[in-house]
Parts: sequence; C-alpha cells; structure tokens
Amino acid sequence: MISLNSGDYMDVVLPINGVHGAVVLDYHYRKNMLFFADVNLDVIRRVNLLNLSESKVIISTDVLTPNGISIDWVADNVYWSDTDRKIIEVARLDGRSRKRLIQDDLGDPRSIIVYPKKGYLFWSDWNSPSKIERSYLDGSNRSVIVSSGIGFPTGLTIDFENRRLLWADALEDNIGQVDFNGRRRMTIVSYAPHPFGLTLFENSLYWTDWYNKSVYRSQRSPRNGYGNPLEVRDALNGALDIRAFSLSRQPNIVNFCSHDNGGCSHLCLHRGLDYVCACPDRIDPDDIECSLKPKFLVNERLENHQLAEYSDESPDDVTPPEHEENIKKNDVTDHSKNSDTQREFLVLVALGVVIIMVFIVILVIFMLAFNTKNKTTRSSRESSRSVLTFSNPNYNIDGTPMEPKTNIWKRFKYEKPHGIIILSENVHHG
Repeated sequence: MISLNSGDYMDVVLPINGVHGAVVLDYHYRKNMLFFADVNLDVIRRVNLLNLSESKVIISTDVLTPNGISIDWVADNVYWSDTDRKIIEVARLDGRSRKRLIQDDLGDPRSIIVYPKKGYLFWSDWNSPSKIERSYLDGSNRSVIVSSGIGFPTGLTIDFENRRLLWADALEDNIGQVDFNGRRRMTIVSYAPHPFGLTLFENSLYWTDWYNKSVYRSQRSPRNGYGNPLEVRDALNGALDIRAFSLSRQPNIVNFCSHDNGGCSHLCLHRGLDYVCACPDRIDPDDIECSLKPKFLVNERLENHQLAEYSDESPDDVTPPEHEENIKKNDVTDHSKNSDTQREFLVLVALGVVIIMVFIVILVIFMLAFNTKNKTTRSSRESSRSVLTFSNPNYNIDGTPMEPKTNIWKRFKYEKPHGIIILSENVHHG
C-alpha cells in the first residue's frame, strides 16, 4: 500500500499471509474488503482490510488463470475472467451463486471492469486481433467498442467525470481512452513503457511498470491533458495490478439492485434501464429455492430520481428514460411557441416600418408644398434676396464589448483516508 496522504509515497507491505501469485485485485470500499486472484494457487481470495489476518478463499474450483477481477459495489457481486477457460463469471461477494456469463467467442480474456451506474461490463481480449468489448452486467447486449490499433490492452479503468473507458497497452506502450460506445478515441499518454495496472485518482493517472518494477504518475491539467510521466516509486518487485482506494472510485450509486438485492433470491444483475434476477449454475442442497422473478418490483421512477442525486454526470445525462418522450413533446411545443413569437415580432416590425414610411411620405409632401409656396413668394420679391443652402449632419454608432466568461474548477472531498493499494509478487510473465 502507498499512502497518498504523505508526500514521499512510501510503500508498506500488507501483512497478508499465503500470497503466492497475486496478479489482479479490486476492493469493496464500503465493506472494507480486498479481493485478489492468485494464478499460482488458482483461487480468488477475500481479505478484511480492518483485520488483515482474516481472509477467505471464495473461489477455488473450476478456475485456472483468473487474469481479471472487478467488484460491483452496488449489487455486491464479484466478476472475474479466466484466460485458460475462456470465460467470464459472476458470484456473490462470498463466492456463492456462481454463474457463467460469457463463454462464446472469447479468445484470451484479461482485464475487466464494471460500471454499476450504467450497468456496464467491459473486458479486454488479447486474442488476435486484440479488442475491448462491452456488455450489460448480465452478459447481454454485447458489442465490440475497440477493435483496431491495440496490442495488449490491460488495466481497464473508468473516468466517471468525463464518462470514458481508459486502458494501458502493454504492447504499444501507451494509454488510451474512448467513450462508452467506442467513439472519441484518443491517446492520453503517448509513452508509458511496460504498463500493466492502471488506476485514476482525482486528476492523476497511476500505473505499474512490470519490467522496471515501478509506479508512475501522470497529472492532468484542464487545458493540456496529461503531462509527462513521473516515477513515484521504484524497486517494487513484480508490481502488477493497482487500485486507488477511495470513495470517489466507488461513489454512492442507487440502482435497481441497491435495495435488498432488487428483490432477487440470488443474483441481481443491473442492465441500465432495467435488471434481471439470475440463478447460479449449481444450487447447493441447503440453499434456498432460486426464482427469476423478484419478490417485489423496484420503483423505477424513484430509482432514477435517486440516481440523479448521487450522479457523477451532468444533469443532462441522467434524465429519467420515462420522461424522454415528454421532453421531446415539450421541445416541439416550445419550438412552436418560439416560432409563433418570432412571427408576431416580425409582424410588429413590419407594421412599425410601414407607419414610419407613411409618416415620412406625409412629411415630404408637406415640405414640398411649403417649399413651393416659398418659391412662389420669392419669385415675386426683388432679386436682391439671397439663396439659402443646407447640409446633412453625420451620425456615428458605438458598440459595446462582450463580457469575459469565467471557468470554475471544483474539487471533491472524501470521507475516509485514501491511498493506493498494490499487490505484488515476483511472478514470471512470458
């Protein structure tokens, strides 16, 4: 663990017994639990962060090479990928209710990450050609979002504020990002040698260099993006995965599964606009009967209202779906009203122009009649009278400058001390 509260970034080895080949990890902030996959023992373990001597193996059968792990901190589920078995699975935090989610067309599944707010599951596949895919948390609505220009994508992480998926490329030695639909792709760190783990905290990226046994940081500025990488720690033997331990990385989110498991008997899997109850592949004899129907229905309107309260996105992005049609109708109505107002304004302007022109015509007629009368009078007078001449005055129009706009930068405060957790083991990787 490296504490971010101190400026020297000193690392401390956590006294966790029985760590052999820990390659990936994640945590549950609210429950103070650390999860990691051990590829030497072929197990997934859970550790109590308040009592590091308290640990438990939650997955120990039918697992060969778990190279990715991610925690759904809202529904209290753990997801993992198994490279050798070519599968992605899900279970409860204690390992119960285990279920296969995705097993078709998986070549070499590696890093995975979940976003409970959107109900998204992302994973990388190192099979040739490499790619990054996305589905809902139940494995449905699967799609490829990155399929070209990548080597070994790893270290998937979410930028909540900007709604981006980030990854480190262990072959191309860079760090890239896309939006959740695979658009707006860009390279944000052009040179990051030998990256493996990647995490985001506040305005800084942190990643591990498995070859140089280091942790690097790149700080983001509002105008210039991410700056040059700086080495914050070295001599970390076999440093692989990395996570920023902070409430900001697992914010309070309300969705269908956040209240009493969504009424599901076993697994509650969020899908963005709805959710499903799922049964495990094998039910223990002493387990309760599994039902695909929830015991109660979550109030969708209440759910979306609460979602906006804890949203890490802008209000425009969290409009409840059931109101979208009404909003479109209101937009059409408002547009019609604006059009009527514009027509009324044009009519008034035209009427004003007509009145002014009529006034000018009358004035000209009056002046012509007056001048004709004076001319007749002047012609009867003696020639010693002088002739009057006139000139038109000039007028200038002044403009007013635009007032400058201002930008406001906001910072977030967190309830608990935060830091970066690193699990390292001297493991050979080919």
